[in-house]
Amino acid sequence: MLSPVVALLPLLLAGSSKALPPPPGGIGTGPDTIPIYTLSNDTNTFDWQSLALALHQEYIELDLFRYGLELFSVEDFEDVGLTEEDRGLISFMADQEVGHAKALS
Repeated sequence: MLSPVVALLPLLLAGSSKALPPPPGGIGTGPDTIPIYTLSNDTNTFDWQSLALALHQEYIELDLFRYGLELFSVEDFEDVGLTEEDRGLISFMADQEVGHAKALS
């Protein structure tokens, strides 16, 4: 028996416009219903806890990059073989974390 991915490969490669069948199961789902992806209003739900975890992870990463640049001098970086370009990349990564935190907020 072929795996589902191998079985679908001809459809994917042929550029078929046919929609793939939805997976079976789910509450209130069927061929004529569209799923609605929204957060529950209850802030104690897994949805909100997951988003809070992701947001705090972004804050930790942002703090790590910025604090590292503030804490260590240019000489400290150069002593371990890191250049101005490396410091620029760390700063760039910090800027990306700001974007991630904004997207999750």
